[in-house]
Amino acid sequence: MKRTLRDAFDRWKDALIDQDKQTTQAARHRAHARVTSMEDLIAETPADDIEGIGIKLALYVYMSGVDPDTADSAAEQVLSAYKDCGRVLGRDLLVEVKSLMPANQQGL
Repeated sequence: MKRTLRDAFDRWKDALIDQDKQTTQAARHRAHARVTSMEDLIAETPADDIEGIGIKLALYVYMSGVDPDTADSAAEQVLSAYKDCGRVLGRDLLVEVKSLMPANQQGL
């Protein structure tokens, strides 16, 4: 069975939720390892469609903490491509990720 970027993205979001629930340092470390493993899988999996490209761009924007108001011209190009993907897909993948985070972390 071929694994898709959508599957990996969903598993990455689940891993983020699990990481946030951990109460001990050891458990949080293990959970973080699952998150980074999924990030690696997403990076290594070729995108076959616009959704896959949007997932990769959303992950970059989320992980880099790019602020659209202060982004340099290189980051603006990535943000522009991400917005185009969202427009074509009809949904904002970054909103899906941020909605999983506690309110105090949603600005990241």
